[in-house]
Amino acid sequence: MRLALPALLVLSMGAGCRREEAASKQAPAPAPAPAPAPALPNAALPEYAEVELFGKLDRSRVKARRYVIYVAKEACGSATISQFGATDLPPELPDGFFLEVFTPQGAQGHICSLALDEKGQVVGQAAYEKNPLTFQGEGEVVFQNVDLSLAPVKPSRPQPPGLGVAAP
Repeated sequence: MRLALPALLVLSMGAGCRREEAASKQAPAPAPAPAPAPALPNAALPEYAEVELFGKLDRSRVKARRYVIYVAKEACGSATISQFGATDLPPELPDGFFLEVFTPQGAQGHICSLALDEKGQVVGQAAYEKNPLTFQGEGEVVFQNVDLSLAPVKPSRPQPPGLGVAAP
């Protein structure tokens, strides 16, 4: 009988531990982590996107007096354009260019280039292969490796209204 009492005590102690373990296993799970904050809506962005373009203009097939790189709402080669901005790339300078424009957030635009002769007539044009682009973001919206390759335009034609480039 002496042996039965210690065995009974050991069994009852073990049973109590198992109940506590079972109770702790059934405890409610911790609350899930909060969901990440949603992306900022357009209303939280500045009114205008600051767009920076870095690229290279291949002028090897078109000799001209002046080369213009511009960003416009319309596709390259349109009869009339509404430009966001433009820059000249003089013939004596290397092919690399930088252009900064400010556009309304979410605006779409086309990166283009024209080659102009001594009379201001278009003798070559180029369009960025990834046109149209969407200009949206906070801070500087950067497009790198914007490579343009001019193709001859024959016969030459007047530059489109809206380009805003005076004849030399």
